[in-house]
Amino acid sequence: MSPELMEQKKKGVRVVFNSAIHDLDTGRTDPAFESLHKLLGMQAAFHLLDDDLYDYAELAVKVFVEYVQAYERPARRMLLLNGFLGNARALQ
Repeated sequence: MSPELMEQKKKGVRVVFNSAIHDLDTGRTDPAFESLHKLLGMQAAFHLLDDDLYDYAELAVKVFVEYVQAYERPARRMLLLNGFLGNARALQ
């Protein structure tokens, strides 16, 4: 896979992840969990295609789930988001 295509796929994961977080933060839980469903689909699609993309999508899913679990603790949510952004850069 070309580096350009890989970056495009990672950007797609980031867009869906950001949308899920935004929807959750604005009280729109149904669209947030629809985005989670999309992330899980992306993760499954990358399973045999590319290990780095699979890991990237898996990380987004894990961080979103932990974000939901920590929703009542704003400081914990920020740590999770900062951690995802840091790990996302490491995967690039």
